[in-house]
Amino acid sequence: MGVVGEVTHALQMQRGHLVPWTPVCLAIGIGLYFGLRFEPGLPIYCGVLVGAALCAAAGHRLSEAWAPVAWAIVL
Repeated sequence: MGVVGEVTHALQMQRGHLVPWTPVCLAIGIGLYFGLRFEPGLPIYCGVLVGAALCAAAGHRLSEAWAPVAWAIVL
C-alpha cells in the first residue's frame, strides 16, 4: 500500500470524527488573513472565492475519504 493508500485509510478511519476540526480550519484561515502584510483587493477576493468554489465542487466528486480534505481547504 502506497502513501496515498495509507492516507486514504487513515481518513476513512476518522470518518465521523472530523467535525471538531472545523473551528481549527477556520482559525487557520483567519490567522493567514491577519498575517498578510497588505489588504487584499477585489481581484484576490474573487480568486479566493473561485478557488473555494472549485474545492467545494471537488469535494463532491472526490472519494468519500478525501472529501473532508477539500472541505477543510474551503474553510
